[in-house]
Amino acid sequence: MFSITNKHQAAAELLNAPTAAAGALDMQNDTDHTALMRAAQTGPYSVVDRRITAGAKSELMNNSGMTALALACVAFGNTCIVL
Repeated sequence: MFSITNKHQAAAELLNAPTAAAGALDMQNDTDHTALMRAAQTGPYSVVDRRITAGAKSELMNNSGMTALALACVAFGNTCIVL
């Protein structure tokens, strides 16, 4: 249990690092989703805010042409969400 907690802590620290990991935040997976897109789809919005503050690019699109904002709108059924 202790090692699992430490692994989660290390991941949290990496994701919360101000600009050192900014490039990593914009890495895209095989469907061109970024960490910001996944956060926008699943929430909480404090995670989205941390990624944007860290320098994640909100204008990137996945392979369907959707940005993080568009994905959030679809995921939560909202027509207007401000990132």
